[in-house]
Amino acid sequence: MPFYYRSNRAATTNGTGNTCTSHVRLVTVANQQNCFVVGLYAAVRNSTTAGSGILRVGRQTTVTTAGGTSLTPAPSNPLNRAADTTAFTDATAFNSAVGTAYSLDIGFAQTGGQGGWVALERDHALILNPNAGANGNITLDSFTATASQLLEVTAEHGEG
Repeated sequence: MPFYYRSNRAATTNGTGNTCTSHVRLVTVANQQNCFVVGLYAAVRNSTTAGSGILRVGRQTTVTTAGGTSLTPAPSNPLNRAADTTAFTDATAFNSAVGTAYSLDIGFAQTGGQGGWVALERDHALILNPNAGANGNITLDSFTATASQLLEVTAEHGEG
């Protein structure tokens, strides 16, 4: 039976419009079970500026250490054990990584409309293999037409 977790980040999009900023990274650890991402959401808060935004989902080809600020994934059920997958936010700078291959774009409205993606079944989920590396990480990056939008980013994942 899998355990489910949520990682949420209240962030600000890039200070320059139409510029990519990484907000959340999920990275697996050695010898854990696969992590499967089942839901991704983004929404701008308190904006009256019309425009579009995109949450881009990618994998980095080389991840040595994620950098950033550690974020503890919250269990969906408070009785679940702690998550093996590690989460990081852009509260402090991420370490540079080599190459990002984007595989999914999730649109949202800058005026506050939420955008999201959910896996229709477990085999549809985004799988993160153990031991980090090119297949053991995921990054959530934003692009908005207008600079410095307050943004909520949420990733839901399971293990087991």
